[in-house]
Amino acid sequence: MTTPTPASYGDAKETAPIDPQSFDLATWIEGVNPVRHAVTIYQRGDLVADLDVVKARLNNAKLAKNSKEIAALTKQARGIVEIIEQSSLDVVVEGWSEDRVKAFRESFKEQGLSDEEVTVRQVAAQVVSPEGFTAEFYQTLLGVVRPQAEAIAAAAFAANVRVPVVSVPS
Repeated sequence: MTTPTPASYGDAKETAPIDPQSFDLATWIEGVNPVRHAVTIYQRGDLVADLDVVKARLNNAKLAKNSKEIAALTKQARGIVEIIEQSSLDVVVEGWSEDRVKAFRESFKEQGLSDEEVTVRQVAAQVVSPEGFTAEFYQTLLGVVRPQAEAIAAAAFAANVRVPVVSVPS
């Protein structure tokens, strides 16, 4: 996912402060978009153990005030972090209305699918990026990196039912 810039959010005129004299509610409502949330998942979670070991050794080197070892371990940690970050994938989900969720779930329940199978399909269907994200892919993530898969489901749930909180991260 590329880092968005102000220009990538559309025409500034479309998002100008509301002027009570010229405000057009119908136009504003037409421009409403569903809430989206994103989570970052990592393909190379196996390297977190290596990072844990380096962190522990780095703490020991700091206690010993061994600057040469601190520098070497810091460099090693940065390399591991870089590899983990390069394996990252931003998964974007789009919120659905209560009616849409209900209709989607009922259609699969009528086919005899379990609640868990329906949820897998729903979460996958709510993923808008990356394109081609399927229920089978989501099921694989659940089997291999369940906490990361559940973060995707939590993002979908939040997009469906929570009012967005907009603030600059600190």
